[in-house]
Amino acid sequence: MEIELNYTDWKDNVTTKALEHLSHTRDGQYHLIAMDGPVYYICALDQDDEADYISNLLPVANHKVGSFYSREPFASKTLKDGKKLYRRKHGIKDTIPANSTKEMIFTVPYAHTKINKLEIIDANPLDRIDLLIKSPIDALTAAAYGMPANYLLNQFAFDVVVSSLLYSDKSDYDADIYAGFQVICVYKNDTSAGKEVGFNLIYHEVV
Repeated sequence: MEIELNYTDWKDNVTTKALEHLSHTRDGQYHLIAMDGPVYYICALDQDDEADYISNLLPVANHKVGSFYSREPFASKTLKDGKKLYRRKHGIKDTIPANSTKEMIFTVPYAHTKINKLEIIDANPLDRIDLLIKSPIDALTAAAYGMPANYLLNQFAFDVVVSSLLYSDKSDYDADIYAGFQVICVYKNDTSAGKEVGFNLIYHEVV
């Protein structure tokens, strides 16, 4: 459950309950999320409150961000058809040159898997990403699925603005993909300096 609060009430919940919180900027405005069990307190910070937040709470933001994403959308490791799910996490890293776009490609190594989460590590704040799914680049493999090679099948993110430290995007609606499919994160470095960035993709192998 999400509860949207003004900064005074949001800060009161964070400080009195000793909650960890996430902070990122979008369009020049701080957006804050604090988690209290199943309850998420969110706040779009007004400019009048920025000085207080920067002085008192920004230094402790994003310290335990990983714990905020421990819940996966699958209620059971066993699907209705009796097949089981096994969580597999894959990572890659690369340097994206200044003022340029680069594709980070995950080629699916499992016969059948579901995906629902992407992590981006140490991005430039306010850089952008697209997330694409393409058919296998190998023509014979793609033909076995009845599709042309390197064909755009779907797009799940469009110029999504990312944050520094850890940016994580998770959907409770998983997508099914298969061996050889390409999961492509298009990273757009909007700054005047090259940046090394890490990418983690969470698979749920269906066996």
